[in-house]
Amino acid sequence: MSLRHRVLAAVRRCRYLTLRALSVAAVSAAVMGTARAGSFADGLSAFNIGDYAAAYTIWLPLAERGDANAQSSLAYLFHEGNGVRQDSKIAAKWYYLAANQGEPTAQSFLCEMHMRGDGVPRDLSLSLMWCELSIDGGEKRGIATRERVLTQMTEAQRDAAWKLVARWRDDHAAAEAATPPVNGMNSSVNGMDSFTYVDRQ
Repeated sequence: MSLRHRVLAAVRRCRYLTLRALSVAAVSAAVMGTARAGSFADGLSAFNIGDYAAAYTIWLPLAERGDANAQSSLAYLFHEGNGVRQDSKIAAKWYYLAANQGEPTAQSFLCEMHMRGDGVPRDLSLSLMWCELSIDGGEKRGIATRERVLTQMTEAQRDAAWKLVARWRDDHAAAEAATPPVNGMNSSVNGMDSFTYVDRQ
C-alpha cells in the first residue's frame, strides 16, 4: 500500500472516529436534557437512589410550573437538607404552594411545622386546619399530629381553626367549580385566594 493510500485511510478513520464521537456526544446531551426536563417519576427515581441533586434539578422546573407533587417533594428536600442547604422557610414556601392545591402530604407537613414553629410562625389554629385537610386528603400521619395539637389549644383557637377549615373548603370548592375542566378533571385552586401563614396576634 502506497503512502498516499495509507494517508487517505487514516483520514477516513479519523473522520469516522470524529463522527462517532459527535454521535456519542449528541446522545449524551439528549439524555442529559431529558434528565433535566424529566417527569415527576424521574425525580422520584433519582430521590429513591439518593441522587438528591438530580431530583432537585428535575423537580424544580416542574414545581415552578405548578406541579403540586413536585412542589411538595422539593419542599421535603429543603426541609430535610437533602441535596440542598436545609432551609425550613423555603420548605414552607413550597409546601404552601402544594397545600393550597390540595396536596395532602404538604398539608400534613404544614400541620407539623405550624405546631412547632418550624420555618413558619407557631400557630395552632393553622396547624389544626392543615391537619384536618391532610386527613381529608387521605394522609394518615396527620391524625396523630391533630391529637397533639388539640391538647395544646384553647377553645378560642379551636373555633378559629374550624372557621379556617370551613373557609378553605368553601374557597377550594368555589375554585374547583370556576375552573374549566382539563382532560375531564378540574385543576384545583386556579384563581383561588391561597392561605399563607400570617401572624394573627
